[in-house]
Amino acid sequence: MHCSRCSTENPTNAKFCLECGSPLRETATPCVPLMRSEEPERRQLTCLYCDLVGSVGLSERLDPEELRETLAAYRHVCATVVRRFDGHVHDYAGDGMMVYFGFPSAHEDDAQRAVRSGLGIIEAVGRLNARMGSAGAVGLHVRIGIDTGLVVAGGAAADDGTTLTGAVGTTPNVAARLQSLAAPDSVVISAAAYRLIAGFFDCRELGFQTIRGISKPMAIHQVLHESAARTRLDVVAQRGLPPMQGRDGELRRLTERWAQARTGHGSVALVVGEPGIGKSLLIRSLQKHVAQSPDAFLVPLSCSPYFTHTAFHPVVEYLERVLQFAPEDRVDQRLDKIDGLAAQYGFDLPSRVPLLADLLGVPFEDRYPRLDLPADRQRQLMIDTVIEAWLTRAGHQPVLFVVEDLHWVDPSTLDLLTQFIDRVPESPQLVVLSSRPEFTPPWPDGPGLDRLDLDRLDREASVRIVEEIAGRPVPGRLLGPVLEKADGIPLYLEELTKLVVEQGLVGPGNGLSDVAGPWPTLAIPATLADSLTARLDRLPDAKKVAQLGAAIGRQFPYELIAAVAETVAGLDSEALRYHLAQLVDAGLIFVECDTGGETYAFKHALIRDAAYGSLLRTTRRHHHRRIAQVLTDRFPATAETAPELLAHHYTEAGMAAESLPYWLRAGERSLRASANPEAIAHLMCGLRLLADLPASPERAQLELQFRLALGPACMAIHGYAAPVVEACYQRARELCRELGDTPRLAPVLHGLWTYHIVRAQHVAALALGEQVLDLGVATDDDGLLVQGNMEVGWSLYFLGRPEQAREHLERVVALYDHERHSSHAFTYGDNPATSARSCLAQALWLLGYVDQSLRCAEANVATARSLVKHPYSLAFGLQVAAFVHMWLGDTRGTRALVEEVLVLSEANNLAFIGAMASTVEGWVLTQEGDLEEGMARMRRGLAAQVATGAELAMPQWLFLIAGASERVGAAHEGLALLDEAEAILDRTQERYWEAEIHRLRGHLLLAAAEVAPPEAVRSAEECYLRALDIARRQGARSHELRAAVALSRLWQDNHRRREARELLVPVYQSFTEGWSSPDLREAAALLADIDSVRAVGAT
Repeated sequence: MHCSRCSTENPTNAKFCLECGSPLRETATPCVPLMRSEEPERRQLTCLYCDLVGSVGLSERLDPEELRETLAAYRHVCATVVRRFDGHVHDYAGDGMMVYFGFPSAHEDDAQRAVRSGLGIIEAVGRLNARMGSAGAVGLHVRIGIDTGLVVAGGAAADDGTTLTGAVGTTPNVAARLQSLAAPDSVVISAAAYRLIAGFFDCRELGFQTIRGISKPMAIHQVLHESAARTRLDVVAQRGLPPMQGRDGELRRLTERWAQARTGHGSVALVVGEPGIGKSLLIRSLQKHVAQSPDAFLVPLSCSPYFTHTAFHPVVEYLERVLQFAPEDRVDQRLDKIDGLAAQYGFDLPSRVPLLADLLGVPFEDRYPRLDLPADRQRQLMIDTVIEAWLTRAGHQPVLFVVEDLHWVDPSTLDLLTQFIDRVPESPQLVVLSSRPEFTPPWPDGPGLDRLDLDRLDREASVRIVEEIAGRPVPGRLLGPVLEKADGIPLYLEELTKLVVEQGLVGPGNGLSDVAGPWPTLAIPATLADSLTARLDRLPDAKKVAQLGAAIGRQFPYELIAAVAETVAGLDSEALRYHLAQLVDAGLIFVECDTGGETYAFKHALIRDAAYGSLLRTTRRHHHRRIAQVLTDRFPATAETAPELLAHHYTEAGMAAESLPYWLRAGERSLRASANPEAIAHLMCGLRLLADLPASPERAQLELQFRLALGPACMAIHGYAAPVVEACYQRARELCRELGDTPRLAPVLHGLWTYHIVRAQHVAALALGEQVLDLGVATDDDGLLVQGNMEVGWSLYFLGRPEQAREHLERVVALYDHERHSSHAFTYGDNPATSARSCLAQALWLLGYVDQSLRCAEANVATARSLVKHPYSLAFGLQVAAFVHMWLGDTRGTRALVEEVLVLSEANNLAFIGAMASTVEGWVLTQEGDLEEGMARMRRGLAAQVATGAELAMPQWLFLIAGASERVGAAHEGLALLDEAEAILDRTQERYWEAEIHRLRGHLLLAAAEVAPPEAVRSAEECYLRALDIARRQGARSHELRAAVALSRLWQDNHRRREARELLVPVYQSFTEGWSSPDLREAAALLADIDSVRAVGAT
């Protein structure tokens, strides 16, 4: 049994340590062969290199013994300063010194510590010169260089079997080179270090400098001195504080406490939260509120990590600010200021000023005698004096008393605060304290103490912070990873957003910059790296467990990490549970228990990233290889339920060949679940790995499988006509030719058919559909016959041949067997029966079978809901049903359908269908009377379609906008849109809406002329006649009816009633259904009007 107090090993059954007598139950730590702390790690490190100026000349002028003593004194003062800021002197090279900040233990502000050490060394060497000056020694001067960057730090095996510790990377070398550019007694830092200390120190730019051994010039800065900023928030405030987000409830509680304090009911509020959660910004917001009261007084104290063992440091710092001590003040001037403060509070100067002066380190014996009291009594009197001053102030005006960062408080200040807090309820003041969760207050909870535990921000508040920092809306593709990594921590949100903005990932407007290849993984910002590493370094043994867990993932079941840890780290169950408990207690991970066992998870994604990122690449590969083996051997169900997990671990283990089947399985599984973004991600991972394998038939066969799965997912996400869709299927076609793989050719041809038809390249699309149909005929494969007839039917429909389209589409409905053909939805991207019925409903309407069209559309949607259960197919069926309702003039029904399509599209990332639905929604708005917004919505929807590469149905969309243009008095604009529509249909041969284009042109010509002159009437008549001719040739009776009604009305208005009736009657009588439709009702009404006028004329 290992004693954690004295490290003695005791017998297993011992209850008390044989060496120190400590109870082993309380202190027991499993004795485990963990990896030693000097094992190498990747980590961010700040290096300081200090060099003595003119050391060669110094050696010439001094006796060797004097030189030895001088160098020893120099090294001593330097090391003393470094120890004060917890740096690590790695080595002395002659008169140079290399110091690490961030190894072997990290701090959240290592770069600041390095700069403070540099300035402190210069000051300390100056004092050393002053001390040695009387002895006639030569003056010493130093140059200091500092750089921050990624290194591998830790043990490395030497040839003689020993272990060398140090940091490998460019950072130590750059620091050493930078010092050579520094002037004597100055500190020069790199741009990387400057980014971490900017605002905390005043610096001067030295421009870009060429550094020996570094390929590119580097921007460097000279540090002048510390700034007035004490906290990160002080630095941010220099640029303007961002508005606080998501803390309205907590601020309201504090302002209510302040209101009570103003009435004489003092209280204490303790704001608790992890680093970066927003404690300081909440307190600043409270201070801003309090500042609105002219009689309020603020007492701000702040604890510092550099002075955790310096008695009363926050109080001393506050008093020095209040007294306005200046560096050049003489002792008597400082005493005068202390006298003035003591007199202001009515203190007896001889008895109180020595206490305050002693606290502030000001000699006072020339003015006041020392108090003849024991040290502990003087200490208590000093505490009483400070507390009395604060209470006296509160007796004159309400006071907001703030102490931030109590987790760094020194014991003496904590004692003072404890005594002060006991007396707060009797005074009109609010005491607000802040701390991290690890701080345990020594005072008991009670009605006078309000504890505010700050939780993570919700998504809405997090998005506001991201967009505030970015200065624009951030696209979902980038916003999602930022929110996931930040976990609702404001500081993480700010720094991650700054990182992506600095990297140029956010484009103009609300777009993304072009990024070649896979989307880059969000790295840990350098500004957070030290803080995250420091939290792990506090648990050096448990850190190894955290690293192993991080290799598994953000979450890791106990069973899995136990199986892996046993072989990777030699940890038994007892030791593993002990270290996991340490990580839980430290707030780095949490555990959830259910019937399936314990599952651990990192509290923050960035903590996981920091733990994982510290592993050497070779160690990572070893861990991943072992994890994959354990998953395969002990958890075989994972291959079916989470193949992407195995794929990931095999990939990271460098076992690409083993990972590929799992990436394919993961992509296909996601595709079947309509999780298209995930499918694309998995399949692209596999394709990138495939590209690195040597060419072979096996590789080509596997790539074809990946391409066939990738195509439908890309169509769903990016739209049918996206370039990535064409590229995917063209490559698949090449692979089919290469392999002679006819069975797999049909899905490839379908993918290309889809691309061409949505690009409105209908002749090419028809040829591809016919190839699929020919394959089906040749092989007597009913699946290919279903697919081929569906494709040919759609192509014929858009080419303006609805009757032929109907024949092919009805064959699809007749051949389709759900049990055998439903898988086409995942192989080809949509359900063929749903697609065929969607087109059939439209063709039936064109052919004049209005009721059949509506029944077909509605039955299609019902089947898609109940049987097909494929989100894309359902959304498409709903969208086509919306078209039918739109053509029937059913505004309410159209709205209901497109609203459902929009919800489905948003939920499933269906870009093209969502854009179509948005366009139809605009038409609905115009019918409801909101013409301006409706037209704007139609234009935005059309632009969104074009953004996917689509040109399909463009004449019909332009037709809709042109029709709305006339209603807002912009007939000429509508005519221009119809010109554009005609040009498109001539180029694409997309003829199905051609008759309607000419009919509307005639209407707009009359509207543009206002008072219809003969030439306008003739032009309109020509348009109507042409519409009639086209509709008749196509067999599109619905379009023929509309054209006949328009022309008959024109003739009636121009006293050609007989011709009007002779034209309209046969068209009207050709219909056998749809009598309640608006078009047929309008035709009936017009005929009745013509007949009534003729009857009047006859009488």
